Amino acid sequence: MNINQRIAQELAVQEAQVAAAVGLLDEGATVPFIARYRKEATGGLDDTQLRNLEERLHTLRELEERRAVVLNSIREQGKLTPELETALLAAETRTALEDLYLPYKPRRRTKAQIAREAGLEPLAHALLNDPTRVPETVAAGYVDADKGVADVAAALDGARQILMEEFAETAELVGQFGSSLQPHGDLLICAHTDMLDVLGDGVGRLRAEIGDKGDDDDNGGHQEPSTDTAATSAGYSSRKHTFPLLIARIYAASRSGCRTI
Repeated sequence: MNINQRIAQELAVQEAQVAAAVGLLDEGATVPFIARYRKEATGGLDDTQLRNLEERLHTLRELEERRAVVLNSIREQGKLTPELETALLAAETRTALEDLYLPYKPRRRTKAQIAREAGLEPLAHALLNDPTRVPETVAAGYVDADKGVADVAAALDGARQILMEEFAETAELVGQFGSSLQPHGDLLICAHTDMLDVLGDGVGRLRAEIGDKGDDDDNGGHQEPSTDTAATSAGYSSRKHTFPLLIARIYAASRSGCRTI
């Protein structure tokens, strides 16, 4: 189904009417001009129909342009399978198209990639798989100045970058995270700048709080981020945040802190 056919179906009008209106718009005519002076050409489309038509025309043309770029990109990578091509061609929205493209999207060299190159991926997964382990103790074995890991804090920061990128690219986790935060949109926001940068595309603004939060505190219910792992863990457990506890533990261990935004 081409663009004109799709618009005709959505607006419940004839394809010939859409084609005529599209032709006039492409020639530079405005919606008010067409609605008033070109009714015979468009079969009587009114102002509202023409505005909806113009909007959908713009949206669908952008979608098709993006689809072509995505198909070419994946094809050049040699990863375009018949099944993937069919799925891409069937995507009816920009969001659906981008979701399919995400695993094949060329990436800049991220902090997570640099951390992987420094050999910190095993550290990240070791802490994730066993939250009872003490982060700074495990990280001590990954300190290597030759690889750019100067100390325990640097090792933990690299592990955090790796996990944030993995979490941000897990569609199911991102969806659950957003759904969990939606009822609590006015929570005090406290997060590391790098975390917001990594998770921004997938989650929007990160809403998580490091440390405990009470209702009767003198400072309006917000306490400074604790550097005690147990206290941080308790704070997260009490609020039942879905954001992985490990991130809080790594922050506590590395004392990288957070900022209020």
